Amino acid sequence: MKQSVEVSRLIQKQKDNDKVRLAQNLWKKSEPIEGTAAELYLTVTRKIPAETVKHLEFRYLKGPLNIASFDNNQHDDYLIAPVYNLDDQLVGLQIIQLDPHGNKAQAIHVDEKDYYCKRYLGAGHPSRPGKAALVNKGRNPDFVFIAEGVETAASIAAIPAIRDNFSILASMGVNELPATLSYVKTHFPPNTQVVLLKDHDKPEGDADIAFRKAHELFESAGYQVIIKEPVPKTPDTDGYDWNDLLIDGGVDALESQFDWAVSSYDEKEERSVNDSFRKLYTQLLVSENISEEQQLVQLLTVVINQQISIIKGRPFGEYFSSDPALNRNLLSEMDKKIDEIMLALKYVQKLSSPNTLPRLPDVVTRFVNALTQLKHERAQIQSETKEDNPKAERSRQQTLDDAYNFVLVQYNHYLTDKSDFPAAIVPEESEDFNYYYANFLRILPPSSEKKPSFEASRQLLRLECARLEKEIKSRCLEQTQRHLEVCFQLKNDAVIGLIIYLKSISSMLNLKKQELDGEMDSETYRAYQKEYLALYEKAESINDLEVIQQWLNNLEHFNTLPPLKYQPPHAEDAHEVEFLYEEENQKESLEALIQELFDNIPLEEVEDKEKGKEIEKEADPFEQAVNDYVMELAANLYKSFEVYSPCKQFQQEFDGLALRDGRLTIIERKTNDGTGPGVLQRNFCQQKILSKEQFVGKNWLPEIFSNAHPESFIDIEIPARKDWYCPEFTKEIQDMLILSAKLTAIKALKDMRLEFNLNRPQHYTEKGYQGVFFNSRLLGDVKVRFSEHGLGNEERAHRQLDELKSSMSQHIGRSQ
Repeated sequence: MKQSVEVSRLIQKQKDNDKVRLAQNLWKKSEPIEGTAAELYLTVTRKIPAETVKHLEFRYLKGPLNIASFDNNQHDDYLIAPVYNLDDQLVGLQIIQLDPHGNKAQAIHVDEKDYYCKRYLGAGHPSRPGKAALVNKGRNPDFVFIAEGVETAASIAAIPAIRDNFSILASMGVNELPATLSYVKTHFPPNTQVVLLKDHDKPEGDADIAFRKAHELFESAGYQVIIKEPVPKTPDTDGYDWNDLLIDGGVDALESQFDWAVSSYDEKEERSVNDSFRKLYTQLLVSENISEEQQLVQLLTVVINQQISIIKGRPFGEYFSSDPALNRNLLSEMDKKIDEIMLALKYVQKLSSPNTLPRLPDVVTRFVNALTQLKHERAQIQSETKEDNPKAERSRQQTLDDAYNFVLVQYNHYLTDKSDFPAAIVPEESEDFNYYYANFLRILPPSSEKKPSFEASRQLLRLECARLEKEIKSRCLEQTQRHLEVCFQLKNDAVIGLIIYLKSISSMLNLKKQELDGEMDSETYRAYQKEYLALYEKAESINDLEVIQQWLNNLEHFNTLPPLKYQPPHAEDAHEVEFLYEEENQKESLEALIQELFDNIPLEEVEDKEKGKEIEKEADPFEQAVNDYVMELAANLYKSFEVYSPCKQFQQEFDGLALRDGRLTIIERKTNDGTGPGVLQRNFCQQKILSKEQFVGKNWLPEIFSNAHPESFIDIEIPARKDWYCPEFTKEIQDMLILSAKLTAIKALKDMRLEFNLNRPQHYTEKGYQGVFFNSRLLGDVKVRFSEHGLGNEERAHRQLDELKSSMSQHIGRSQ
């Protein structure tokens, strides 16, 4: 069944929720590992000292786990390690199935190809990616140790200097190291040094390449990375890890190769920064959870609206005809669509918890049941013509054949004096089997004085079998007709009932959305922003602020985080932004842009017969048409233009153009509503500037500028030709003016001067905007203009421009 992207997301989300819930329940059931197969596995099989094992986060679990791949293997001893997400919630388990002697379990009762004793149980597609198995919890954040497997992580814990001070994590596979990076970003300050515990893998093998990519990710995130790789006795030993070294040489060999000395740690100094970040992060998670709930409600709403569209479309709006075959096909289509709707509703119900959806209307339930029964009867009829089809539903014909064969075999035994007839024990079968069996017994009564021959018995059974086959077909047709009639009777009421039902759910979700919208305007939601502002007011040192800000800048996949991000360019490239407080004169802006378009007209592009006509004022109608069209172009260019990437697959929109001090300047308008006071305003401005720097950093522009026709990468709204334009205003003239507008945009992009027009906030303070910079290597100049007339609002600025344009049109003096 083809599902929409949104329904697929719902299904995946519910599956993830189920896995997380199972992991949490299993963790609650777990026990300490002392005296268990889990302890034997770590201390005997893996040679990790018992004193070390006592301090680690491992637990023991007794099966069954409700995980088929494990439960079917019938071993019930497990070692588990907790896996935490970015919120410090337990969201998964690393599970290792063991035999009673502390060895990895082998595939005994299951297919070896489909079995592995180790697996991760948890969400596969979390809303905020990032997780790590916590093997050892340390208090010193100067270093964090990350292994691929939990056994390697536990082995490094055998070094007391590491175990007693630092956290040790496991990524549960080299390909999962990037997910562990996200966990590190939320749990360790940016000056933490990351120690990656590399396996001795084959150079340029898959594992080695994956590790190098992960290493690059950690370094690009700003962490200083130390790589520790064990050296095996045989250099070409592939996959040799730190646990192998521990097994081979004991703790002494491990400490000797690892060569680790404890660094000094000022807990008091670190605690201040860490506590400040943790408090802020806790508040951030409150807002993030509200945002995620809002996203879920939006997703549910989209899915419900999709189902309403399905039920309103074909085939539900079709009428039944006098053709039975067409009617059956129509109902078959309805059944498929109903299956889609019911599946979507199933997951909407699960993910709407704790809110309970209204009960499905009775008429809808009856209609769905009738369609199901109709499908069942049709499957029965079709399966009678399909031999050896394992996917086909078991048909009455197949059951009849089973009963026939059973009676025939038993009667043959009876004829040869090998057993009684009928058999004392009859296989446990369906009601249909028992019915057919009873009919066969009636044909071959056990009290016959003279036993008939086997051939005669089989002939009697065949005749009865033929009669029962006709009965089956007749019953199928009767039941099919009955279900068809029920479907005909219920269809219209069921469709209306289902639409009303879906709309009631949509209304319920809308109320929930309004509730969440209210929460997003609440003090609770904005508490993290207040906490951030308080940090800037109370900070004891600039260094502490820089560490916390870098920590925040490093976080990813947080919907509510942007107001807290602030990242100026490097000092050598940083130029302060100039702030303007006078209102923009739109009339002057439009007139200057009109003149710029006239100045940029490429006269050489026009044919000789048209030269002199374009701008000369020999013919008033022609002049009027040109002036009017240039004004329309200038107004559109003032409002917005787009730049295509060299491959023409991507676009970047700008809010318009204007001339400032005789130089073309790209305009960006931002309403600036709800961005918060103080440094939150600074952050907002800095992020907008950064987004334009990132555009320049894509390096589209050099390739565009070097093209023979750079204007082909510019898209602007093209004014329509007006009815009153004179014949002399030809298509060539029109195209020439459009070219002038596009070349004007190219000229502006070469200078890359920006002016951000922002509505001036009520809580404006000059101090709040200190520290807004731009990168002079990427941008020519940046200014920020504050408007008290709301011109930061695009719609308002455009509306005022249209009024101005209308007024200017009257002075062009055209004759219509």
